Amino acid sequence: MAAPARIPSVSDPYTPLTPGASGADAALATDGRPSPDNGRILATVAMSVAIAMVLLLPAIFNGYPILFSDTADYLLRSETLLPSPIRAPGYAFWLRFTSGGTGLWLPVVAQALMLSALAWQVVRVVGRPRPAATLGGALAMVLFTSVGWVSSKAMPDLFVAMVVLGLYLIACKWNALGAAGRALAIASVAVGATMHLTNALVGAAALAAMLALQLAERADRKALRPWTAAALLLVASAAGSRSYDYVRRDVAQPSNGGMFVLSHLVETGLAEQLLQERCEFERFALCAVRDTLTRPVEMFVWRPESSPRYLVLHNDPALIRSETLHLLRGIVMHHPFALAGSIVAYTARQFVTFRVNDEIWRHRNRTEVQRVIARMYPNELPAQERARQQANTLRLPWTPLVHLIAFLAAAAFSIVMLKREHAARRITVGSVAGFHVMVWITLIANAAVCANLASVFSRYQSRVSWLLPFAVLLSLVERGTRRFAARDLSTAQA
Repeated sequence: MAAPARIPSVSDPYTPLTPGASGADAALATDGRPSPDNGRILATVAMSVAIAMVLLLPAIFNGYPILFSDTADYLLRSETLLPSPIRAPGYAFWLRFTSGGTGLWLPVVAQALMLSALAWQVVRVVGRPRPAATLGGALAMVLFTSVGWVSSKAMPDLFVAMVVLGLYLIACKWNALGAAGRALAIASVAVGATMHLTNALVGAAALAAMLALQLAERADRKALRPWTAAALLLVASAAGSRSYDYVRRDVAQPSNGGMFVLSHLVETGLAEQLLQERCEFERFALCAVRDTLTRPVEMFVWRPESSPRYLVLHNDPALIRSETLHLLRGIVMHHPFALAGSIVAYTARQFVTFRVNDEIWRHRNRTEVQRVIARMYPNELPAQERARQQANTLRLPWTPLVHLIAFLAAAAFSIVMLKREHAARRITVGSVAGFHVMVWITLIANAAVCANLASVFSRYQSRVSWLLPFAVLLSLVERGTRRFAARDLSTAQA
């Protein structure tokens, strides 16, 4: 006689999240006992907190949130909430409303909690991982990828991955989410897209990948509604960020983001080449200094006014935009193949450039970030000065090689898996294989956008490089869940 199928326990943390309880589960929610939804929510909260603690191991090891030079500007902006000429407003708001004026720990803990809850939602719609396996996977991600270092840094870098994961949940897994999961996915996109202009661009690329998969499946209009909602949310969030900038920006301090694009054209040598050829026929603002232009982006953007090569052009954002467009049109017209080659080369370099050690340096002699912390959070200054980052002992020499090996291994696994799934015609928008496709598009888009709108910096790609190993973990979770389901079914039929 076949044994009856096991009824899931109300505290079973492995039951995938669903919008409502089944009839069997609802029957258990009597006599004042917790409902299945409450059990799932409690399990989700507990697991999210545990994962967040693992993600914060680099900050705990450091003794203080990891700082970057840009952190100072975000902190200053959080006091006034005035727009920056070169930065989106989102992270200043995040610091303001999550810190409560107490310090940097709360904003960093809050961003790690948000990512952990979001990642847990993605895992739960794929399979039923055991808690020990889940925490082991999170620890492996922190040890072998950049995710822990990005989570532990007082910077908005983490939010681009949250935008991508949130869009995936909304566009592909909406019906599998409960109310809390849906709210989290919406918040991740609505908040994350305000953190940086590139977040919206990378999110749009991920959405394009999802749409292509849905169209390949010949999805009807009803199936495309979640995707449309995700796209509208992304556009609304990015537009809201830009609108805030225009409404609050001081007319004396207009947007100056075009400086980075201009600097990139200078760094590649394309601007100098065009100027050498065309200054006799066209008037460019940079013609007078065309012989001294080839230099790194950071030297072009941040050259001090005391430098003999400082350009007055820096103080005129309108002229910068005009000059950038003028140069770009000329390069497209006269050197299209050189521009295409430059885009490919910069994208390829950025794709595998994600050394977390490159941007972890100590801030000596009361740098700007230390002065801001001393003024805003004086109680935290001693901890910041005792941190490993200040002693130059935070750098772990083995991390770059380990991260690269893990990334390449994940890439090999993903390519082999996608080849098999493609041969079996099993790559769909809702499958783990579809998630792999979206991640590959995200990585390429992030590398292309960041490297070609500025330059190649490790910080840019470390924001998303961990998504590929995460996709591999999802594949393992899915396989493990199928194995356990098959074993349970055979046991029930025995």
